[in-house]
Amino acid sequence: MRLAEDYIRLREAFPDVEDGQKRRVTMEEIAQAFCCTARNAKLILAKMEKQQWLHIVSGRGRGHASELTFYKNRDQLAVEAAQAVVKQGSVQEALVWLREHAGAGARAHFMEWLSRYFGYEAAKSSDDGLKETLRLPVFRPIVTLDPANAFYGLDVHLIKQIHRTLVDYDGDAGRVKKGLAHHWDKNEEATCWTFYLRKGVLFHNGAELTSQDVVYTLMRLLRGGSYSHSWLCRDVQEVKAESRYSVTVVLRKANYMFDVFMSHTGAAIIPAGSGEPGGSNLTGGLGGELPPGAGPYRVVKRTDGMIVLEAFTSYYAERGLMDRIEIIRVPLSESELALQVDPGIVLVQTGEGANEQLRQASGLKQRFLTGCAVLIMNMRREDGALGSLALRQALVHGTDRQALTEELGYPHAGPAAGFMLELQAGDGDKWYDPSLSAAKLLESGYAGNGVAAGRVLKLYAYERHARTAYWLQRAYGKIGIRLEVEIRSWGDMMDPAIRSEADLILFEAVLRGGLLRQFEYLLSANSFLRSAMSDELQALVDVQAAELVAEADPAERNRKFKRVESRLGEACAAVYLTCQGVSALSHPTLQDVKFNPLGWVDFKDIWVKGTAGEQQSS
Repeated sequence: MRLAEDYIRLREAFPDVEDGQKRRVTMEEIAQAFCCTARNAKLILAKMEKQQWLHIVSGRGRGHASELTFYKNRDQLAVEAAQAVVKQGSVQEALVWLREHAGAGARAHFMEWLSRYFGYEAAKSSDDGLKETLRLPVFRPIVTLDPANAFYGLDVHLIKQIHRTLVDYDGDAGRVKKGLAHHWDKNEEATCWTFYLRKGVLFHNGAELTSQDVVYTLMRLLRGGSYSHSWLCRDVQEVKAESRYSVTVVLRKANYMFDVFMSHTGAAIIPAGSGEPGGSNLTGGLGGELPPGAGPYRVVKRTDGMIVLEAFTSYYAERGLMDRIEIIRVPLSESELALQVDPGIVLVQTGEGANEQLRQASGLKQRFLTGCAVLIMNMRREDGALGSLALRQALVHGTDRQALTEELGYPHAGPAAGFMLELQAGDGDKWYDPSLSAAKLLESGYAGNGVAAGRVLKLYAYERHARTAYWLQRAYGKIGIRLEVEIRSWGDMMDPAIRSEADLILFEAVLRGGLLRQFEYLLSANSFLRSAMSDELQALVDVQAAELVAEADPAERNRKFKRVESRLGEACAAVYLTCQGVSALSHPTLQDVKFNPLGWVDFKDIWVKGTAGEQQSS
């Protein structure tokens, strides 16, 4: 990149010279263009000549002019340098480079190349086989790859590719399945659980997964306390290794859902010592060892703008069919990227951007409901206006969810009634009641002379939810409630101190996977919902959650959860907005492109039909 920058600087010093045209120059002029000594300028020129970018014939004698010929087109070099940066993992850096060093034509050429760069590629491997790579664009950062702290859908999805849990859970079927454990049982009171591990399961570093790793993982959650998913072990009293391949967990209270809890990615098994000083770097940060796991894919590269996964050939279960996955972050400002529907393209759309071409490719899309947009109301903010139940009720009943859906469209699929995914077809919006909203607003004193009268409520949202946030600002403004929208980064929103400054937080709750996801929002210390509840409401939820997991009958558990949800509704802890959908665009040559409960596509199942691989590699 530095050499390319020097060449462009030299080219700018002689703008009147065409490519291939000779020009007499002095070494002093060249050194001035490079901002260096004549000696260093000669070294730089030698590197450029080796690249065949230019040719220079030195003048004979001190002070005599040399003859310089440029061969490399400036814009072409700028694009090639940007392409190299993308391949190293930074689309953002490439775009900044082009803005500074290339014209509009070169930038357009680069964007066309970038759209073709994503998708499927097959190339001959070192053993004369075929190595298949899938490159996917995403429009959000990876915040953490530590299972104990992962909160965002993309992070959790990647962890599911890298790590494994003791058991798996099919939320739609309500069935717990084998994972790292081939068998498990419990006592009659559901206070003692024993898990029997598969033999020969290997971590990506080659070490065998044993009961000691399970003990370490669960005790890390228990002792850490402040991890996002410490709630999974909140009732654990003891974890002990009975043998190399069996572990017993003793609970203080009955929990008939503890096996379901162990399917959560927060309880993914990590090697003993991971995340400790001198251990592996579980965060997936840019320094130190990459995160180990026992899943179908291992991490081979991680930068701020890219993560590369390769199939783990020693994976204990079915090997991933795609050999290599490259996930590259594209700035949200470039979401209009003209992605072509070429063979191999896979794009999961979760609401970012508004690419019209992709919207029109309806025949190549799958759609899937994943959760609901939720406006969390902060009852804990010191001197906050939302300590008033009446004002919270005014917000809940003053939101026209059907109008939101119709005006903003995708990914809003229709009014949401609560933490469920069923659209309210035929029933309309059960919460919207303008008259009740007006009465509650008057009762709250917001429109009068009370302490919180006329206060501007601060709404935090991600950039991907900006359209919804500004729609809410306009809609609430019409009924007399003033909002100030602040767009916050993904990292900011994980900071409790920053979140505490907001009156309202807009986010999308992922709800596929049965009651497990709802438990996360109710019990996780870093849950937006729980962290905004009053102490009284938190205590009530804790009691009801304990009663729920102590119930052996699944149907009765569902009824108990409805009562918890009803209590949250009475407290107006949140404004349930709309059911949210995702869509996947893929070419018909790619097979088994299916959504998982997180609304992402499992990489290990994707394969290419027919001779696409041979065509791509030829």
